Amino acid sequence: MPPDLLAFTATKPLFERLCSLDERSFLSKPFWKRLREARQGG
Repeated sequence: MPPDLLAFTATKPLFERLCSLDERSFLSKPFWKRLREARQGG
């Protein structure tokens, strides 16, 4: 996979739930920012 791509699978109900999360969700945590930066090489 390309270094700028992160993939995972989700059911439709889970995808809809993830899309409805607000800024307090795990998707906005520092871990994801660090992971994106690491995958981009800095």
